[in-house]
Amino acid sequence: MKFVISHIYFLLLTAVLFCPHVSAQNPTTEGNKADYDTAAYYLELAEKAKYASLDQTIENALLAIKYLNRYSNVTDSTHNESVHLRESANCLKIRKRACFLAAKSYFAVANSIGLSLHSRTRYMGRAAKYFDRCRKLSELTQDTFATAAACNELALITVHQGQYAKAFVLYDKALKLYMQKNCFDGMGMVYNNKGVLDLSCKDTLQAASDFQCAITWGDIADNQEVMAQGYVNMAELCLSQNNDQFAQCYLDTAMVYYANNSILKCRIFMLYSKVFKKQDDFRAAFNYLETYNKLRDQILNSENLRQINELESYLKNDDQKKTINTLTEETHLQTNQLTILGIAAFVLLILSILLGIFMKKTSNRNKIVNKQNEKIMHQKAMLEEYTENINSSLTYASRLQRLIIRGSIDIHKVLTDFFVIYQPKDVVSGDFYYVRDLGARRVVAVADCTGHGVPAAFLSVLNITFLNEIFSYIDRFTEPEMVLELLKIKVVQTLNQTGDSTSSMDGMDIGIVIADKETKEAKYAGAYIDLMILKAENSEVVTIKADRNPIGWYHREVAFRQTVLDLKDNDVIYMFSDGYTDQINIKTEKFTKFRMRKIMKDFAEYDLKTQREKYLESFNNWKSGVEQVDDVLLVGIRAKSLFENKKN
Repeated sequence: MKFVISHIYFLLLTAVLFCPHVSAQNPTTEGNKADYDTAAYYLELAEKAKYASLDQTIENALLAIKYLNRYSNVTDSTHNESVHLRESANCLKIRKRACFLAAKSYFAVANSIGLSLHSRTRYMGRAAKYFDRCRKLSELTQDTFATAAACNELALITVHQGQYAKAFVLYDKALKLYMQKNCFDGMGMVYNNKGVLDLSCKDTLQAASDFQCAITWGDIADNQEVMAQGYVNMAELCLSQNNDQFAQCYLDTAMVYYANNSILKCRIFMLYSKVFKKQDDFRAAFNYLETYNKLRDQILNSENLRQINELESYLKNDDQKKTINTLTEETHLQTNQLTILGIAAFVLLILSILLGIFMKKTSNRNKIVNKQNEKIMHQKAMLEEYTENINSSLTYASRLQRLIIRGSIDIHKVLTDFFVIYQPKDVVSGDFYYVRDLGARRVVAVADCTGHGVPAAFLSVLNITFLNEIFSYIDRFTEPEMVLELLKIKVVQTLNQTGDSTSSMDGMDIGIVIADKETKEAKYAGAYIDLMILKAENSEVVTIKADRNPIGWYHREVAFRQTVLDLKDNDVIYMFSDGYTDQINIKTEKFTKFRMRKIMKDFAEYDLKTQREKYLESFNNWKSGVEQVDDVLLVGIRAKSLFENKKN
């Protein structure tokens, strides 16, 4: 439970869209050995993460399976054991272990607090699928221990699903396998689990027998935790039969053997509270219940490893806006007051002439008006100062964002022939471009985050951070579709997206190209951002469609696809956000991608520097007299610039 609670905040719905299945295509041909080495590398990462991070365990286990599938020419569709009969023992070992780690992590998520019933069922189903694969693979390799462990875990899941008859069959199979190998620890664990199921089915005699067997085998194996679990289960059985004296004896014994298991100790304290409550010893019952609550809170608090992002600058801007609104309201109030005071002064002036006290009344009213004017002028100065501070903050935020977008390597130091049009709707933008040189490979991406202004700019910085993280700790990436899948996992996890009405629906559209400078091959994958190629030989525009699958939560799982690009040196590739094509003119007509392809042909004769000026001129002429509707980003790159190194 400790392992589950520590990272449930990171997962919540999670890396679930990246869920592989397997079937065979040409299983007799092995792929590049680099894929096998990569699979082994990710399995090692999954092993290291299994006690620290559920999401990292799942992510690395699934990556291990994916690269092993490539090595063995297995496609992600349906699982078929006959595919794996021709795989080597090492391949089967990696596949089996990765399936088991993924299954255990999914099962841990399903048993976590804070998940909706729908999410819990979904994770439970995925855990069952991978445990079943692990069981079949273990049977292929005649690994008795792994088969027994998978049967035991599958039985626990079928109990959660209400399939008690199937659970009994799986428990019996696990017991037989453990008995064959004289694994007394495993037998004790299975008997404990089976006894709990018997107790749920109201078969108290069989449950008592199973718990006693668990205690016996735990004693033979000298496994104190199995023994303590058996004694606690016996205590719970006695409580269900209103035999609190025996229950207390079993709990006293369990306290001797609980082996510093905090979760088990919590359960013991709770049962002690119930025992003393039945004995009308309410003080003792309350004390144990209070101890239980403290220990439970201590466990929960110790597992809260999620850090909240710093948003002080944005909060400060929000506070300043609230202050400005307050001052504006006060200014309007003071203006109204002055109007009333002016009318009153005029009436008093007339009355003063009639009553003979004109000078005195006028003098008093003038003093009041002067004080009010001084107060208004002071508030006006404060309002101007706050406005200037906000504008300065936004301008500085824009500078920071542009620096972050440039990344660790300036685009001018990487590409030789390109242009960029970057025109935010507000001071800061949700659009960004990403260029990175990885030695043998070069990455170019164009992205459009949800919305515009400050919220979208925050999302853009978050997504740039994700890209930097992906290309820093996974230096073997060559496939853009894998980058999109990892981006989707991280956005869903970080924004806590569950698909219900209360969760965030923010995300990102992105197109990404990864070029290999050694093989002169470029690959593209996209999420709602198409790639357009202007062919130099005939000035025709070829459009590579992006997947209709956003980087963020989506109501159904859709795999990303990638395309190997056919590029000549003088071809030009273009990627752009929808701010350009969605811009309306004075007739409320959109510019559209049709017009974009047309002007690409019209501008084909110019060099890229001149093309940039032409595109800007075309955009400004189109929106003349109309406000810009969204952030605008357009990137054009000469194909040969993707593969050649720039000389400084």
